[in-house]
Amino acid sequence: MLALLITAFDLNAFYRQGISKIEHLHANVELVHSDSLVEHLWSLNDRAAQGVIDGLVRLDYIDRIELRWEEAGEMAAGAPLQSAEVESVFFLGKTRVGQQYPLGELRVYSTLTVLQNEVMSELWQKLLLNLLQALIVSGVVLYCFHRLATVHLHAIALHADSLVLGQSYKSLTLDRSIKLADDDLQSLVNAINGMGCRLQREFLNTKQKKIELEKQVNERTKHLADANQKLLEKSRLITIGSLVAMVAHELRNPLGSIKASVNLLHLRASNADDRKVIERIDRSIERCDQTVEQLRQMGNKSVEHWDVIELGPWLREYVGSKLLLNQGNELRCELADDVRVFVDQFQLDMVVRNLFENAQHAVEARAEHAQRLIVLQLESDEQGALLRLRDTGVGLNELTLKRAFDPLYTTKQYGFGMGLSLSKNLIEFLGGKLTITSEGSHKGAVAEVRLPLAKEVQKKKIAHA
Repeated sequence: MLALLITAFDLNAFYRQGISKIEHLHANVELVHSDSLVEHLWSLNDRAAQGVIDGLVRLDYIDRIELRWEEAGEMAAGAPLQSAEVESVFFLGKTRVGQQYPLGELRVYSTLTVLQNEVMSELWQKLLLNLLQALIVSGVVLYCFHRLATVHLHAIALHADSLVLGQSYKSLTLDRSIKLADDDLQSLVNAINGMGCRLQREFLNTKQKKIELEKQVNERTKHLADANQKLLEKSRLITIGSLVAMVAHELRNPLGSIKASVNLLHLRASNADDRKVIERIDRSIERCDQTVEQLRQMGNKSVEHWDVIELGPWLREYVGSKLLLNQGNELRCELADDVRVFVDQFQLDMVVRNLFENAQHAVEARAEHAQRLIVLQLESDEQGALLRLRDTGVGLNELTLKRAFDPLYTTKQYGFGMGLSLSKNLIEFLGGKLTITSEGSHKGAVAEVRLPLAKEVQKKKIAHA
């Protein structure tokens, strides 16, 4: 039985070492060959890419390679697998002129068949060796037990069973008529006494180490959570940057041509109704151009244009001059005075406009006879300024609430789902927090923007940054 246990532990260690070797091999595949695959994909050389994965599948422990490529679909090498015990996925991309281009992904599969065969080949060798060792150990133990007195061994066993960790240790003594300094039984008693003292000492040390270890685990867990949040934020910014570049490139030139044509039509138009239509087109063009500019400004975060503003008067001016309230929608304002914040007005304008547009779309999606009310509230407390926008619209279900701030997610028939994501990113950059709540479908929604109150110390600190 002892030989079997030792063999099992040895094979388990051998198997785990093999698993680690396979995982290291997968990592080396990505480290050594990803650059060449990226170059082949970038140059659209699918034959060279196929050659690379054909070479990789010949490596030991690798059973199948799959290369998923947007241009050529999917390449594979190795026999199809029903399942694989070890699977690694590596994303391939190329950075060019500061822009990240995703090209595809490389999947590496290993079924551990080779490793299992190696384990079986080691089984009989280790079993025979461990069996021989167990026999030797058993013989030595039997010889020792043969020499020791049964009564004294029983006393030693009882003493060992009575050992309670955490209490002071009571030394073991044997009542013997003959006691020799080099006696084997006395040596065992001394060893038991030493072991008992050490166990008590180690038990106390272990309790202290456990407390310290739990503290370190909690600290590391928090650190990993913060790192993961930063990684998600970085990924979101990369997505936004790519989208901004695409939108700016695709819209700026056509908008310029359209605006020039509209200006020419306005000069030639003699009918007043025609001019109204042309002016409406011109305002729409200006709005599109502002949207492109706002998206472009998203990637250029700085405190250069920050200033202290009275939020109440600023919102009243916004509602009076910039807000286009659609017919049938009702707006109520409950704005407190003397609420000062330190922000970039351009960025805050974009956030407020996005929230108002979402609220108007929500109330307009309800039945015609339903109340279309939007309530704008501003107050302040110890935590800072609180801007609340409440509507009586269609509300948000649980899934939509969960994904409301995800880039490129939208429930509208138009738009590209970046409004709330950009707004949340801007508010967090301004030092605040944006939350969306809803009691469910057709029960309205509440958007809350929390911003820190302005302090002169804050302004000086950022000015010197």
